Amino acid sequence: MLYCLLAFFGERALLDLSGVSMRFGARTLFEGVDWHVAPGEKVGLLGDNGVGKTTLLRIIDRQLAPEGGRISMPAGFRTGYLPQAGIEPSARTLHEEALQAFGDINALKARLEELQFEIDHSCDPDPALLNRYADTGQQLRAFDVDRMEPRIHEVLTGLGFGREEFGRPLAEFSGGWQMRAALARLLLSSPDIMLLDEPTNYLDIEARVWLAEFLRECPRCVIMVCHDRHFLDRTVQRVADLENRTLTDYFTNYSGYVREKLKRMELLHATRARQEKELARQKRFIERFRYKARKASQVQSRIKQLARFKLVEVPHPAGSIHVVIPAPERSGLAVLALEGASAGYGARPVFSGVNLDVRRGDRLALVGPNGAGKSTLMAVLAGRKALDGGTRREGHNVVLGYFEQESAQLLDGSLTVLQTAEVQAPAEFRPQLRGLLGAFGFSGDDVYKKVEVLSGGERSRLALLALLLSRPNVLLLDEPTNHLDMKTKDVLLAALRRFGGTVVFVSHDRYFMNQLSTRVVEIGAAHITDYPGDYEHFLWRKSKQQETLADKLPEEKEHKTPSAGKLAWQKKKKLAARRRKAQKKAKALQEKTAELEARLAEIEKSMEQLYSSGRHVEAAQVAQSQAALKKELEESYSEWEQVENEIANLSGDEGK
Repeated sequence: MLYCLLAFFGERALLDLSGVSMRFGARTLFEGVDWHVAPGEKVGLLGDNGVGKTTLLRIIDRQLAPEGGRISMPAGFRTGYLPQAGIEPSARTLHEEALQAFGDINALKARLEELQFEIDHSCDPDPALLNRYADTGQQLRAFDVDRMEPRIHEVLTGLGFGREEFGRPLAEFSGGWQMRAALARLLLSSPDIMLLDEPTNYLDIEARVWLAEFLRECPRCVIMVCHDRHFLDRTVQRVADLENRTLTDYFTNYSGYVREKLKRMELLHATRARQEKELARQKRFIERFRYKARKASQVQSRIKQLARFKLVEVPHPAGSIHVVIPAPERSGLAVLALEGASAGYGARPVFSGVNLDVRRGDRLALVGPNGAGKSTLMAVLAGRKALDGGTRREGHNVVLGYFEQESAQLLDGSLTVLQTAEVQAPAEFRPQLRGLLGAFGFSGDDVYKKVEVLSGGERSRLALLALLLSRPNVLLLDEPTNHLDMKTKDVLLAALRRFGGTVVFVSHDRYFMNQLSTRVVEIGAAHITDYPGDYEHFLWRKSKQQETLADKLPEEKEHKTPSAGKLAWQKKKKLAARRRKAQKKAKALQEKTAELEARLAEIEKSMEQLYSSGRHVEAAQVAQSQAALKKELEESYSEWEQVENEIANLSGDEGK
């Protein structure tokens, strides 16, 4: 399949990895990886914690050199890398930081001024000098300098920054907002390949929606590590799965990848079973005829075959990791209550007059736009922030457990991971700690690491686990899914769904919210609105409200003659619809091509077996099927290429 795809893309390959290998100490991360990425592709890089996803991104970015193999890209092509964390704070303002993305423009402007000076002070300018001036001016015009400020505004506001914050020094922003600024600079710099390591970690839902749209429409190549299923489904058309020291491609979105991987695992298990059966048969033959002179040559031949025999490697089944956390004591029916509650910071009110009742067994999701006050409301519920007005009440026998991003910094750095868990766990629960730590990403010798040497993500996971072990019956969780891979999210989700107490949480992971929530409270315009049901039901209710508002618009607005701007917008909308339809068709053809290639590979394998066993008549019959399938595959390639060209043309028209 990969060979055929390469033949299709031809010289369009932007990134080419050949035989790339990497290991740390005695541990091999990946070996012999051959991988090719075409311009404009959006690829999700998936795999468990520790398999080497970040290492692979850093190798592509030339920060690390592989131990074996080579990486090639066209000369002059640029990569841009966004790490998970660790951005050095800058002394610049937010706007000045965004301007750094246009370093090429600034350099070209300076060069143009130098050439202009030389021309102005030359009696008879050299033609070569004039040509250099013209070329530099042309390069500068290609950057569309007049669009620079609008682009900065679009990206910064899209990522959640207010216009009034553009002049603030970056050092005044929190670490999460500094990461957003770093992401903005990378997006604005428009490298040929964007390498994004968990870009959604510090983004709220609105910013994730904007970023998904930006990346989907961006003509650049994107390779990203991400643990948000919904975000991946909206952005990528290809998934690269790093597992068992190799990289496997699935030319589909995340949901398609899950389905295709399941089929692939079933096929691998079936192949392994057939191989083991054949291996046992050959061994029985050898044992039976080992000492028979007439069979000596056959026995020796089969012994040699067995020496070369290689079983397919089957990944360990992921399965469902059932995690049990200590059962809490039962609280009263009324857990937390706010009456006429108001809170803010100085002269800036965040919410006022809020009434909220949290009842035992609620799994309540707090939602709202960035800055609406979700974290403030959570801190008030936890008793960490005093009210400016109104009252807060706790119910009978309530034991609160509060997780916030700062919780990771409160861990004792001198303790090991295992000791940190032991301090919180009940004595009877300690035998289960190793398994629970493994489910949260701490396996083997990792449990003996000191907390002080852990990364920010590891500390966050450990702080969350320590909280769960402390047996609260009311969990207040502010963005608990940050820094968790998909398996760990599933572990946490399963544990919280079985939890016998109450959960109030803020999350920006749509899948997690929908799977956990039984009630949604929206914060906005300094007040709250309560919606029973899960997150998908909340979205449905919101969409119905918007439809109702649209229906109430005055009829005369519908009959106004469209302005030129509106006509242009309508044209662009139609082009976008045609492009989406073409993209859907391209995806279907991509899947059809992959299926045909798989069938062709099976036929070729069958022919090889038939010929090797002397069954030439049957092989000839199979060859007819092979020829027909090859013809169908070529037609699929041709149709796919036509649709891709149509998409490219529509994208060009849409940008006019």
